Amino acid sequence: MSTNSLIRLKDSIKIIMNDKYPDVRLYIEPNSGYWLFIEREHWKIMDKLIHGVDKETLMKNYGNLFNILSTSRFLNDSADVYLNVLKDKFGLLILHFADGCNLSCKYCFVNAPSGRHNIMDISIAIKAIENMVNTSDNFSIEFNAGEPFLYTGFIEKVIEYVKKHYTGENIRFYVQTNGTLITRKIVNFIKKYEIKVGVSIDGPAEVHDKFRIFPNGQGSFVHVVKGINILKDNKVPFGVLSVITDPDDLRKSFDFFVKKDIRYVKFNILFQRTRTENSNTSRINQLKLAKAHCEIFREALNLYRNGKYIFLSNVIAMLKNIILPEKTYMCMKSPCGAARNQISIDWKGFIYPCHRFVGVKEFSMGHVKDYNDYKNLYLGSQQLRDLLNRNVDRIDKCKKCPFKNFCGGGCAAAVWAKTQDLYRESDTCEYYKYMFECLFWEIYKNRNIILNYINHQNQKEAK
Repeated sequence: MSTNSLIRLKDSIKIIMNDKYPDVRLYIEPNSGYWLFIEREHWKIMDKLIHGVDKETLMKNYGNLFNILSTSRFLNDSADVYLNVLKDKFGLLILHFADGCNLSCKYCFVNAPSGRHNIMDISIAIKAIENMVNTSDNFSIEFNAGEPFLYTGFIEKVIEYVKKHYTGENIRFYVQTNGTLITRKIVNFIKKYEIKVGVSIDGPAEVHDKFRIFPNGQGSFVHVVKGINILKDNKVPFGVLSVITDPDDLRKSFDFFVKKDIRYVKFNILFQRTRTENSNTSRINQLKLAKAHCEIFREALNLYRNGKYIFLSNVIAMLKNIILPEKTYMCMKSPCGAARNQISIDWKGFIYPCHRFVGVKEFSMGHVKDYNDYKNLYLGSQQLRDLLNRNVDRIDKCKKCPFKNFCGGGCAAAVWAKTQDLYRESDTCEYYKYMFECLFWEIYKNRNIILNYINHQNQKEAK
C-alpha cells in the first residue's frame, strides 16, 4: 500500500491531558486554533493516525470521527488553515486629550502630572474625528486623559460637534475615570450624552490605596467608592478596571466587587512603563496569578448558577477566543489591533497605534492634520511595519505553543517597553498558558453554563 493513501494527523497537532479527566484528551491544531476533546474509546485510532491509517478503513469504521477530524483540519489531506483572526476595521478612537490628573497613582504609565495641565485644541479633536469618519462609520470615541472629568467642557464640545455633524454614523462615547470626581452633576452629564463609563478601582481600601493616591499621599478609595455609590443610586451602568499588582490581592478584590454588587470587572495585569519600570510592582508571579484568576472564574460561575452575576471581562475574552472562529478582542489577536482596530491621539494631535504607545516616539505615526483617514498609517516607520507584522509565528517561543492562536502573543506595547524588541515573548506567557489550559477544561466540564454566561453578558451589553 502506498504511504500516500494513508491518512495521518498533522504533525502540528498537540495533545494535552488533565489528571482530573483521565478519560479525555484535548487535541489542538495550533496554526488554525481548531480543537477537539477526544474520549478514551477513540484514543487507539487517534494514536494510529499519528503514523497513518488507510482512508477507506478509517471512513468505514470511524466515519463520524473522520468527518469531525476532516472538518477540523486535523488530517494531512486537508489544507493548512491559518485563521484570519484580524479584520482591518477601525472601531475605537482614543482621545488622550489632556495630561493632567487629580491623583498621582504610583503605577501611572503615562506619568500624568497632578492638576490641570495641557489640553487638546478642539480643532485637533475635530480633525481626528473627521479622519475616523473617513475610515469607519461605526466606532467608539473614548475620552482618556489623566482624569477626563477634570475637563467636562472639552468632552461636551466634542460630543455636541459629533451630534451636529455626524447624525448618520454610529458613534458611541466612553470615559475611563478614576471615579473621585463623580457627583450628581457629573451623573446628569453622563446621562445627557449617553456616555458609557468605566471606573478604575483596584479593590478594597487595603489594595486600592497602595497605589491609587492623591499627590499628598492620601489614598483615594473613600472618594472612588462615593462616586460608585452615586452611579449606582442614579442607575448609571458602569464597569470597573482593576490593576493587578499582587496575585494575593486578586481574591480580595473579587470578593469586594461581589459584595459591592459590581457586575462588570476587568482585571488588568500591571503594565510596566515609566513609574513602574524600576519598582517592586514589576515582579509579578505569573503562574500564581493565573491560578488565582482561574479560581475566581470558577467562583463567578458558581455565583451565576445561583442567579448572581459578575462578568470577568478578560476571562470572557479568552473564552470567546477559544469558542468563536473569529477573534473579537483586539488585544488577543495576532497581530494585535493596534493601528488596525484602534488608534490613540495625544493632546498635541500626534497619532499612536494604541493608548499604551502614547508618548513612545518610535511609534508616533505623524499628526492628525497629515492625514484624511487612518488606512495607511503603517507607512510611517519600520517600527510600525514591525508592529503590524508581529504575529505568533514570528516569535520564537510562540511558534510551537498550542495556545498561540488564543492569546495572540501578549501585549506588544508591554514587550516593547521592557525589551525594545517586538519579536520577544511576553512576560505574561506563563500566565496565558495556564489560563487557557484551565479554561479549556472548564469548557469540557461546564460547557452549557459557560455558553449561557457569555451570552448573558452579550445580551446585557446590547441593551
